[in-house]
Amino acid sequence: MGEFDHEPEIVVGKVEGNRPGMYDPETETITIDPNAPRDVPLEAGILHELTHYAADRMFDNYSKLTAEQKHNIDELKKLHKYVQTFLGEKYQIPTLKEFAAEAFSNTNFQRDMAALPPMKNKSV
Repeated sequence: MGEFDHEPEIVVGKVEGNRPGMYDPETETITIDPNAPRDVPLEAGILHELTHYAADRMFDNYSKLTAEQKHNIDELKKLHKYVQTFLGEKYQIPTLKEFAAEAFSNTNFQRDMAALPPMKNKSV
């Protein structure tokens, strides 16, 4: 996918809402505030925002993906829906993009997902 020929700009600065980080898809900029309150290590916050960058580019360009990539995203959507029924109250995963970012960067979320019962009759 040609859309990955560009790297995001990463800046250190104040983030709206006193959040530790954010990704702006309009400018393809990741802003990290190392001084903001956080419940995860700085590295996990950076990984979270980098995952948003990659996920946004994939999910928002679905029509340009290969059949295999589309299949994988479709399977991820099923997993998101499944996990959300169990962990949606505990974690803020309302969207597929947020689910992907949490799944890659939040070790507590990973541990809780691993403890879920297996999906029945699913190919995920």
